Amino acid sequence: AERKIREQQYAQPGQAIMEILDDSVLEIEFLVPSKWLVWLKPGHRFSILIDETGKTYPAKLQRIGARVDPVSQSIKLVAAIDGRFPELLTGMSGRVQIAPPVL
Repeated sequence: AERKIREQQYAQPGQAIMEILDDSVLEIEFLVPSKWLVWLKPGHRFSILIDETGKTYPAKLQRIGARVDPVSQSIKLVAAIDGRFPELLTGMSGRVQIAPPVL
């Protein structure tokens, strides 16, 4: 994604010389109310509307954070875009469209 030093420059020990991104699986990080933990589990499928493309994409919940924020009563979730969409890039933003299961 980025070359940190140029040709003919010296790198210091431990200095990063480049940044490499793995875009084979695009992850989504977002917060939800902690009370959703009653029904929200890894594997839950939902969609996300990406601002930059104006399109909706399928996603699947991968991991649930280890700690509930005591002030906001929210928890961090990590999901992955379900499929390959070449127009998506790391750093794009959007709105998660997720709803509780119908009982």
